[in-house]
Amino acid sequence: MTKWLRRSRSTVLIGLASGASWVPVGVMTGGTVDSDDSMDEVWVVIGGYPGFLCGAVFSIVVRSSKGDSMHKWRSPNIALGES
Repeated sequence: MTKWLRRSRSTVLIGLASGASWVPVGVMTGGTVDSDDSMDEVWVVIGGYPGFLCGAVFSIVVRSSKGDSMHKWRSPNIALGES
C-alpha cells in the first residue's frame, strides 16, 4: 500500500511542478489576448491546469514504460550519463 501512495504522491508532485512552470505561459497569453482586461478569465488557470494534466500524464507514461525503475531518472544520474 505504501508503494502505491508513494507513486501517487510523486505523480501529483510532478504534475504540480509542471503546472507551476506553465502558469507564466497562461499569464503571458492573457496579456497578449486580453491586453485591455475586458475578459473575465483567470489566465493563471488557463496555463496551470493543462500543465498539471500533462505533467501527471507524463509521469504515468514514464512509470508504465520503465516499470519500477523511476529512481534511475533522477537528474544526477541523467547528467552523469548513468542508466
